[in-house]
Amino acid sequence: MEALESALQKGEQWLLGRQDPERGFWVEELEADTTLTSEYVMLRRFFEIVDPKREEKAVRYLLHVQRDDGGWPIFSGGPADISATVKAYFALKLAGVSPDEPAMQRAKDLVLKKGGVVQANVFTKITLALFGQYEWRGIPCMPPEIFLAPQWFYFNVYAISYWSRAVIIPLLIIFAHRPLCSISQEQGIDELFVEPLESVDFARVPPLHRDSSLLSWRNFFVWVDGMLRLYESSHLQSLRKKAVKEAERWMIEHMDGEGGLGAIYPAMANSIFALRALGYSTDHPLIQKALREIEALEIYSNAANTPTPSMLHLQPCHSPVWDTALTMNTLVEQGLAPDHPSLHRADSWLRGCQSQKVGDWVVSSPSAKPGGWAFQYENDWYPDIDDTARSEEHTSELQSH
Repeated sequence: MEALESALQKGEQWLLGRQDPERGFWVEELEADTTLTSEYVMLRRFFEIVDPKREEKAVRYLLHVQRDDGGWPIFSGGPADISATVKAYFALKLAGVSPDEPAMQRAKDLVLKKGGVVQANVFTKITLALFGQYEWRGIPCMPPEIFLAPQWFYFNVYAISYWSRAVIIPLLIIFAHRPLCSISQEQGIDELFVEPLESVDFARVPPLHRDSSLLSWRNFFVWVDGMLRLYESSHLQSLRKKAVKEAERWMIEHMDGEGGLGAIYPAMANSIFALRALGYSTDHPLIQKALREIEALEIYSNAANTPTPSMLHLQPCHSPVWDTALTMNTLVEQGLAPDHPSLHRADSWLRGCQSQKVGDWVVSSPSAKPGGWAFQYENDWYPDIDDTARSEEHTSELQSH
């Protein structure tokens, strides 16, 4: 029992030492797989804003976490994932790593063994299409007119989760304009295709292949995709213009504050590509703001035997509200007095994060009032139930004392 109590006391002191001394919150890294780091390298290449030191550190990180079999997983200790591996390989090649390097050879062999690029997921294929490394016709059709679907329609942008909405709406703009970053053939990834890209029958590979059974959800969605493509080939220009304009208005409106669109990397990155597709220059304040918010997600770490940070990777977003509420719970359970200065500083900070803004939730809950908490430092458009329940629990508990 003495050893246990000693361990608990050490844990308590460690947590108290991790509290932000000025504002009173706790926050730790929100871990993710390598795809974000790979995409970050690609994003900077796309916009021609390469920072050699950043890129070198990102390359070192990607090579450091590569599995022995040549692939990259999507969770710690997991098996190699083809989509994560394709993205990492392409990012490394864009950064100048030779395809003849042993690490690249192992990655290529693994991708080919798993069926090549055509077996990667849709988001990977969209990223590749931005660099001319995949065909848009091999990706499900997403006409921007989807944004105009009324709320009573089975599929509309308010019938899906906030995360999906914030990711998809910029994608609708991207699909309408299909921006392209031209790269040399040497930078491309032709070697990751089992058969040449120009020979691929997209009706036979994911995600547009059909099931053998006539009646299935996959076949239904492939049929819907065919209908959308038929519309796409003869869409109304006036309706297309209106849809893109409305999507742009929504996106810019939701990029306010300091958290970026949705305050999460995939949506933030898509918003930058969408702005470029709309003709915004790289030095435009909106793009510069979004880039700064993405840079705030960088994590620097040390490789073995290096005294200074030598690697860089990205986290998907910040998690201070969640981390603070859980840490307060831990300290209270440990026996820290409710009137302890650390808990009061945390309580004060947490109260200041309560949103008083009407967000997208008003569409499905028009009679509800503002007052929730989000996951991040700032994400007033999207407070959530989990963070609100946890935060309200602790602010009420401390107030009772």
